[in-house]
Formats: sequence, structure tokens, C-alpha cells
Amino acid sequence: MILPHNHAIYRESTYRTCDASSGVLAKYESGDDKVELTESKKYWFICNVSGHCLGGMRFGVDVKAGNTSSTNLDPTPSTNSGNAFDTWSLGLRIFAFQFLLRLFC
Repeated sequence: MILPHNHAIYRESTYRTCDASSGVLAKYESGDDKVELTESKKYWFICNVSGHCLGGMRFGVDVKAGNTSSTNLDPTPSTNSGNAFDTWSLGLRIFAFQFLLRLFC
């Protein structure tokens, strides 16, 4: 049996406490969502299924301003300037998160 999952962008305070009853900024539930992070800021994602956030199904993304037209993504926390390996690593983490959602739920 496959249970529905979602991911949503929350305020940082909601991310830190895993209390998804408030602080939702955007919600994605199709299972094939593509999220464009167009502003230079931190984005906080959690799975809203009961207990999943507390189990570690959450992550943050710190989007840095760049001098090119391409989006520069770094995993949070990050202490480097965001090179190609970091962007690839973030993509791999997002893929792994989605894979685990589908595998265990």
C-alpha cells in the first residue's frame, strides 16, 4: 500500500520544531513537483506526514545570489561558495529524500 506524501516549504521556526500545524509557505503534493527557488534566501522543507519530520524527513536549502543567470543552490548549512559539486550534491540529496519517501511510505 502506498500512502500519499507531500513536502512543503515552512518558516524556519516550524522546521526547527517539526510542528506542521502552522507556518506553511507553499505545499507540494503531486509526487512529481518541481520547485523553483528563485529568491536568494533559506528554504525549509519538511514532510507533513505524522512523525516523518521528527524522523529526519526534512532539509533546508540556502539559495545564494550569483552573478550568472543560473540558479546556485547549496545544502544548508554551507560554509563554501557553492561550486558545481555542491549543486550536484544537493540534487542527489533531494533525489534520495524523494526515493525514501516512496520506498518507506
